[in-house]
Amino acid sequence: MDLEVINLDHEILIEVRDRDNVMMTEPIGHARIKLAFFAVPGGRAEWIELFYQGYPAGRIHFKSEFHPQVIAQMPIMPQPVPII
Repeated sequence: MDLEVINLDHEILIEVRDRDNVMMTEPIGHARIKLAFFAVPGGRAEWIELFYQGYPAGRIHFKSEFHPQVIAQMPIMPQPVPII
């Protein structure tokens, strides 16, 4: 998935579910991770611990890519001086 990240403090919720929903309709496990975790030039390849109802439920291998873009800033214009 591609995301345009504006605020690195936001979190991404990763949920793993039973493929056929045979076991349950709830996720098998989940993790919440701040987007700043992924903001590493060149990306990351990490094992992420999943939890189910507060207990460890396994790990997933998660690979991400990060492509920072330069944001052009508008020049700051001086305030007009009032003529008296």
